[in-house]
Amino acid sequence: MTYRVSLRWLCLGFIIFGVLSPFLVSFVGRGATGTLLAVAAWLCIALLPIIYPVIALKSGLVYGEGSTSHRALEPARFWIGLVTHEALLLAFVLLATFCLQVYLHPA
Repeated sequence: MTYRVSLRWLCLGFIIFGVLSPFLVSFVGRGATGTLLAVAAWLCIALLPIIYPVIALKSGLVYGEGSTSHRALEPARFWIGLVTHEALLLAFVLLATFCLQVYLHPA
């Protein structure tokens, strides 16, 4: 397994854990375990905007909907795709941060 493929699987694992762990927190309930799971989920989501550009820049590929942009062949399309992915990931991190704040400081 190559380095690039293993990092992509790591990102996929972070996304799955970050999305599914709030459901796990609802079953565990409030307390130390629930808070630990909520913070771990947020951390997984927060690391994605850092890991994804590293993967894209090392591999020179950005995967889009049904297509792949190569940095060497289509530099403009590659950079537009990378910036778009990064903006969406940062918006998702902002949403996850708001959700964590609501969980940690209930009204």
